Amino acid sequence: MFAFDIAIGIFIIVCYDIAMVTSLEVPIVTYKGVGIVKDQQDLTAKKDRLSAAPNVQCSCLRDCDSMTLLMIDPDAPDPANPTAAPWLHWLVGNIPGNKVSQGETFTDYNGPTPPSGRHRYEIRVYNQTDGVSDNFPTPSSRPNFDVAQLETNVGLTLVSKLTYTVSANN
Repeated sequence: MFAFDIAIGIFIIVCYDIAMVTSLEVPIVTYKGVGIVKDQQDLTAKKDRLSAAPNVQCSCLRDCDSMTLLMIDPDAPDPANPTAAPWLHWLVGNIPGNKVSQGETFTDYNGPTPPSGRHRYEIRVYNQTDGVSDNFPTPSSRPNFDVAQLETNVGLTLVSKLTYTVSANN
């Protein structure tokens, strides 16, 4: 009976870990003049209020040593032909817990300005599994940002993501 209890306990722990990996928390993203953004929300009517960086909170990383915040546009320059995707809008790393303002900004915030069509904007929060890192790139340009290389070089695990949309004026 004791071995069975241990096996059940291990099974429960493994299932819990798998569930934690496959389900992402939605971060709390707040823009001044807009309020809290909902996942998949269309912010076209409020796009004039998206020029300043939002406040981003993620309760799943409250006790983590370091996190990374990334904002990209996977539809640049045109959703029908995303030849510059992903477009880098913001990169902050080595963030202690939820204190984004205390992290290192590697790419300044650049608000959504879709040139055509309806664009998705992703705000991703990662746990830096190896703690503080010196392996962040300093991108010289924003188009075609290599997210996979960033994740590998810094040792990132995606834990939270929010996507919203903004359409161009035309």
